[in-house]
Amino acid sequence: MPSPSHSIAVEPTGVGAEPVLALHRRGDLAAEYPRVRELLADLSPGELSKAGRALSKITAHDVLASHPGTPTITVGVTGNAVLSGLSAAVTAQCARHGLFASVDESDFDSWIRDLGDGETPFSVSPPDLALVVLDPAVVFGSVPPVWRPDNVQSVLDQRIDLLASLVTHFTRRNPATTLVLNTIPLPRVAAAQLTDHRSRARLGAIWRSANVRILGLAELAGVVVVDTETLYFDGIAVTEPRLSVYAKAHLRPELLSRYAREVGHIARQRLGRSKKVLAVDLDGTLWGGVLGDDGIEGIEVADTYRGEAFRSLQGVVKKLAAQGVLVAAVSKNDIEPATDALRNHPRMTLHEDDFVRIVANWRPKHDNLQELARDLNLGVDSIVFVDDSAYERGLITRELPDVDVISFDTEPAHHVEKLLTDGWFDTIELTTDDRLRPQRYKEELVRRDFLHTFESPSTTTSVNSTWVSGWPGPTTGNCLGSRRSPCVPTSSTSPHNVFSRRTSRPFTAIRTAMCWESTPPTALATTDWWARYSRTAPGQRSTSTISC
Repeated sequence: MPSPSHSIAVEPTGVGAEPVLALHRRGDLAAEYPRVRELLADLSPGELSKAGRALSKITAHDVLASHPGTPTITVGVTGNAVLSGLSAAVTAQCARHGLFASVDESDFDSWIRDLGDGETPFSVSPPDLALVVLDPAVVFGSVPPVWRPDNVQSVLDQRIDLLASLVTHFTRRNPATTLVLNTIPLPRVAAAQLTDHRSRARLGAIWRSANVRILGLAELAGVVVVDTETLYFDGIAVTEPRLSVYAKAHLRPELLSRYAREVGHIARQRLGRSKKVLAVDLDGTLWGGVLGDDGIEGIEVADTYRGEAFRSLQGVVKKLAAQGVLVAAVSKNDIEPATDALRNHPRMTLHEDDFVRIVANWRPKHDNLQELARDLNLGVDSIVFVDDSAYERGLITRELPDVDVISFDTEPAHHVEKLLTDGWFDTIELTTDDRLRPQRYKEELVRRDFLHTFESPSTTTSVNSTWVSGWPGPTTGNCLGSRRSPCVPTSSTSPHNVFSRRTSRPFTAIRTAMCWESTPPTALATTDWWARYSRTAPGQRSTSTISC
């Protein structure tokens, strides 16, 4: 939505890391730690590192003394070279998510001892997150001066075999630790030392095969692998020559900053603080234009340059919903045209069924988000809010500081990158239950909405006239009989019950009602007007809509 001409809430303006540094100079950083999250929100990697160095000088004890509810995590860092600035970057990235990270960096080139049985702090007191950062020097430091691709393959095979063995043993000894590995980037300067393109191609194939093996270690319990290729794809150089030669820091600080951002996401997942709800505006966010002014035919969702950008964003949101993210629309619009656009626009990628809830009204959005959280039975800290209006974003930041806010601007081509940058919905592993989550929440919301109107005369009449079919029989195999009984609202734990009165012996009641005298039924399969299906074992309380 476009910003109103007046503004009662604005987003914080950035002045770099200075506010954090000022708190540190005054000795107030631990006492004011809840403010740090907002102060770091929009800082550049360089400014984040400055803030991270100040944050590294306070301890978890200091923070918890003032704010005992602050989530904390311990992080151990090891590798084969100097990891300049990584500890500060990880500290700052965790603080961006409201966490406090105690980061301990191991000695130079100590990764083998740390993962092995050596008496190092890393192995004696394993951290919550163990970062094992390997760079190209772990390979090229062991090849002969005049090397060929086969020499590189030999060293890579030895290194990956060793890594796999160490990782397997470490995770068995320390099941409570999440071990974070990375694929090893191939610097251009290494490939350029081969003058023929065939040898370069072979080197690339060998290197990528080794990284495939590293990625395969993510199948082990407690192991996460960060694919560095996705971090430097945007043009970040892998190494900085002077740091690499003089300081043995073989990964460029900008690349380590990107890596630290991923670590912040993993830390958030480790502490169970991944987000569950994506609440998105409609006008100017999911489509171009204003629905109330332009009508369904006038909004941009495809077929134009800007429309293609919105179509791309809708495709990503749809993919997130298919992976268990609860997508809700929160828009200042009338509900009828908003749902009509989602149902009937011929080029719309997102449709009404992709949303667990469509909230379109003229109430303040922070009120709508609070109500949405209540309806979903989640905290507001489970919500990520997206809007193109600085006014609306600032209002949410002020009224609901636990809601994370993504800033969209007037250039829709940037929307997808901004939505995905912080990995709000990342998880270690996606399960079938995760994928089914949106549908289950939608069904629960239908049930809640129904119950909210349960006392109205029209609803009561409708319920009393609704029939439920039930088939007693075994929990598997064909159903053996059929009876029909009208739904009768009762004070039972279920909103419907096939009996007009409650009984302390539901099994006997079912048997009597179904005229089942010879063999007690082991299940009751039911279907109702919501087309939901359940099998309720005798004496058990069903979690579905119909229970006995």
